[in-house]
Amino acid sequence: MAEQRISFMLNSLVRVMNGQADALLRAEYSITYSQFVFLQRLSESGQLDITRLAQALGVSKAAVSKRIEWFVERALVRVDQDPTNAKRVLVSLTAQGADLSKKSGDYLERRFLGAVAAAPGVDFAALGDTLATLTAHMEKNKKR
Repeated sequence: MAEQRISFMLNSLVRVMNGQADALLRAEYSITYSQFVFLQRLSESGQLDITRLAQALGVSKAAVSKRIEWFVERALVRVDQDPTNAKRVLVSLTAQGADLSKKSGDYLERRFLGAVAAAPGVDFAALGDTLATLTAHMEKNKKR
């Protein structure tokens, strides 16, 4: 039997969860998982400029700029010029975007907790703490 590699197992879990999240969010809120993550990053951070939003999403500034229009057309985000720097574009959630972010996030959390609660022998509180610790450690020590 082949060795189980933690990096591969975690990647497999994330891939499955992202696929399930995408299907759930499309069916319930007519948004993709990628669009959900965009809203969540803004919800967590408040107003961000394009550069920092791109960094938070792990994509290029061009990718963020290209996607913004979809959110603006649906009144989910607003785009403003920085009053102190005309070249800097600031992005924030509208009330409607904040509402969608909260409702879809709560929905997804309930669905995943319900789905995984049946998994035998898993201490989800400990798992959550461990994953948070690992993420913080990896972020702190990542190679630049």
